[in-house]
Amino acid sequence: MTPRTQHPDGTPPRPDDGPELETGLLLQSDLDPGLRDLVLRAAERARAILQRELPMFTWRFPTRRILIDGSPQRIEPTDLLDQGVQDRDLAHWDFAIVITEADLRSYYQPSTMAVSSRAVDVAVLSLARLHPSLTDEDATDDHHSTRLIDRITTLLLHLLCDLNGVAHCEHPEHCTWSPASARDLDRMSSLCPERRERLVDELTDIADLRLEEATPTTGRRSLWFALRAIWINLDDIANSVARARPWEFPLRLGRVTAAALSALVVLLLTAEVWELGGHIDALRVVLLSTASLLGATGFVVARHRLLGDRRDRHLTEQVVTSNTTMTVVVLMGFATTYALLWALALGVTAALFDPELVQSWTGRDLPRWRPTFAGFVASVGILVGALGTSFEGRYFRHVAFIDEET
Repeated sequence: MTPRTQHPDGTPPRPDDGPELETGLLLQSDLDPGLRDLVLRAAERARAILQRELPMFTWRFPTRRILIDGSPQRIEPTDLLDQGVQDRDLAHWDFAIVITEADLRSYYQPSTMAVSSRAVDVAVLSLARLHPSLTDEDATDDHHSTRLIDRITTLLLHLLCDLNGVAHCEHPEHCTWSPASARDLDRMSSLCPERRERLVDELTDIADLRLEEATPTTGRRSLWFALRAIWINLDDIANSVARARPWEFPLRLGRVTAAALSALVVLLLTAEVWELGGHIDALRVVLLSTASLLGATGFVVARHRLLGDRRDRHLTEQVVTSNTTMTVVVLMGFATTYALLWALALGVTAALFDPELVQSWTGRDLPRWRPTFAGFVASVGILVGALGTSFEGRYFRHVAFIDEET
């Protein structure tokens, strides 16, 4: 949140002004001038609605133009998220929404109008599928602009609710409903009363004074600052992790799981591995498992550039929160995969490998060390799975960052 010292026109704030909430709009630099004007009108309408419905806050929608290389017809939303994170952090906005004419690449459904990432407080909105002439055969030039403004306004409100973790409602006339197409946006015209209290609570926390605003610049590089930021935002971190659903990673990241399972099969069929694993005690397996999880997490976080940073090297509360969220998401994803590999290894060794055969290989009694052997091969499988994320490419970043495709 930007400290409230004066209004953009230079006048001092009124005593009854509420805390400011700024949602930066990053517009594609080569956006058609007429379309840009419609977007700005929609943003002003969204601001007016929020000011009327939530008057305890002062709403701002500052705009900035960004360059999208080549203005492609179809673009990876995570590339625009990166741009949004940088500008949001530099401008000290609470949220950022990137608006582009390009169609967004979708992984979970045939097409998408927008994506949101609560972990980094950034969303991406595509105008490609909102134009009435592309979705409504009966659309005419007379109501074209009005319909498009309405749809952009509704989608902006919907994304703000998503960025605050507000659950979808079951009433299609509310902006927290989950639209399946642009036509559904035409029915969504108001905030859901049932979700309003949750939205106010979230916004109240966000509107509070940022930790860096109360901390000297010299103290914003310290571990103590990071720990305080994590403690203050524990609830937000937990909610963001829950929306990312890292326990589904073994299913959603098929290539990573396939690499880990392939390693597991090879290890179980190798006599030398049985001999080595059979002579490792439980403490060493625990240490190896911990090191494997941390190593895999560190590799993936660095390999896929999941952590944000500031050029001046000074931490902010948003940077610490988003970085912690992404690290926990990846760690929990690998922990889930580890648990799956351990259970499979334990079941396979019990069902298919005769204890006498294994004892002849290792000189150890199977029931005494079988769980530790499963932990040993699961640890190796996790490391192989981490290497397998390289084959997922941008899809891994999409799974890690994107909470929802709208």
